[in-house]
Amino acid sequence: MLKKTGIHINILLLMGTIFCCLLLLFLGEGLCRVFTDINCQRTSRDLLIENGYGTSIGNAKNFEAISFGAKVYTDEFGFRVPRNGGTSLSNCESAILILGDSVGFGVGLEESETVAGLLRKEIPSTKIYNSSVIGYYTYDYKNVIESFLPLHEEVKTVYLLFCLNDLSPYSTMCFDENNKISIETDGFFKKIITKIGKNSLILRMNMFLRAHSKLYIFFRGILAQGEGLFLIEDNSLYSERNKAIFLEKMRYIADISVYLKKKNIPFTVIIMPYEYQLRTHDEKLMIPQQKLTEFFNDEGINYIDAVSEFRNSETASKDFYLAYDPTHFSKKGNEILSNIIVRDIANRGN
Repeated sequence: MLKKTGIHINILLLMGTIFCCLLLLFLGEGLCRVFTDINCQRTSRDLLIENGYGTSIGNAKNFEAISFGAKVYTDEFGFRVPRNGGTSLSNCESAILILGDSVGFGVGLEESETVAGLLRKEIPSTKIYNSSVIGYYTYDYKNVIESFLPLHEEVKTVYLLFCLNDLSPYSTMCFDENNKISIETDGFFKKIITKIGKNSLILRMNMFLRAHSKLYIFFRGILAQGEGLFLIEDNSLYSERNKAIFLEKMRYIADISVYLKKKNIPFTVIIMPYEYQLRTHDEKLMIPQQKLTEFFNDEGINYIDAVSEFRNSETASKDFYLAYDPTHFSKKGNEILSNIIVRDIANRGN
């Protein structure tokens, strides 16, 4: 009798502990939804389509979707545009093509708050083509150039918004297994990346929590922003032992440059920083920028390292990014990028 009673007490304690934990989780989720401006990182499933440009994924054409809580609209090319369109300017002979991934796409923001939307306002006489697609990396940018440009002679300038994880298999493995790359990594995420690449259950759990739990994003963001974990992990993509892979993946950018030079189209790469780099001045954390600038100098590719532009602002670094997000820009962050592009165009006399 005493033994059974003891078992019953243990069961009740276990159930009580589970209940309290669930209660705390629900309470935390509720507080995050009420008191933070976190966006769930969910994108409408049908927005991304196969073979959008060559063998790269693309955005569905003439489509309305939700991405990170914001409504997004695409045009006949699958490019993000305002709700009422934005690329159809009559009698306009000049256009700018923007290449980018989720940062250039402007997840979590209204189109008017993205770099493309801000450019539409700053230079209304010029068409702005925003070809950015969530999950893109160097391989995909070349596909866009080779598929889109031959049919659009109005494109007079091309900008690539280069995110530091554009070499990372983690940013693409959710979309196209054929484009995964093998990187030798050290650090916190080594086992996680390996497991995600092999374990579909972990991948589904991560995607589900990102899509539905603001509390999950809050804690992940606190960890990532507080320790710079995403940056530290991505640094390995630019290490000396991964040099061959770095050069292999950056050849796509060099090919774009050669292609555009033959057409006399100016091409500029804007290297975008992570939030952690703006808070710290540790040169060890600037390895990606150092490797990229060396490559661009060697290849004769015009580039702009945006770090100093952000650091020179009096705005707190976290305000340049979405809430608890170490990589995706807020409207303020996109304003910096827009100013960089407008100034670059003016300096070039275009």
